[in-house]
Amino acid sequence: MGDQIDQQNKRLPVVQIVVVVLLLIAAIFGKVIGHGLSEIFLQKDEINDEFIEDALKDVSDQINSDCPIVVDKSTTLVSTQSINNTFKYMYVLDTEVFQGRLMDLKENLRPGVINYYCTNPAMALFRELEVTVIYSYYDKSKNYLFEIKVRAVDCSPNKP
Repeated sequence: MGDQIDQQNKRLPVVQIVVVVLLLIAAIFGKVIGHGLSEIFLQKDEINDEFIEDALKDVSDQINSDCPIVVDKSTTLVSTQSINNTFKYMYVLDTEVFQGRLMDLKENLRPGVINYYCTNPAMALFRELEVTVIYSYYDKSKNYLFEIKVRAVDCSPNKP
């Protein structure tokens, strides 16, 4: 039993390190997207739903042209997509690293991802336009693991 506790304690720092790395990646892509969208919107007098969809698709296409992007030894961004005022990141995780602790990873990531979306100036345009951001995670066989969805309403002090 003592060996089992030691193994769990050794895995915990791995989860914490991965959480930090994934949050940094979210920050980097948020900055790229925020800057890209700002440039697009500066060139437009009238902003409507169709224009927003086109702008999000352009940003997705730009990121996808660089994919796959190896984030760290256990995480790869494989693609992004934009549909219905939602921007989605799709990652592949090496699940062997987490050995049954995927839900811990999700729960550790969620508060940081929400905080980033709600407070980072690079994400201001997403918040203003009420763009939903989804971070979807898959295993190496492309089986769905989990996702984290963040919406502008998550930034409200009176969240539903």
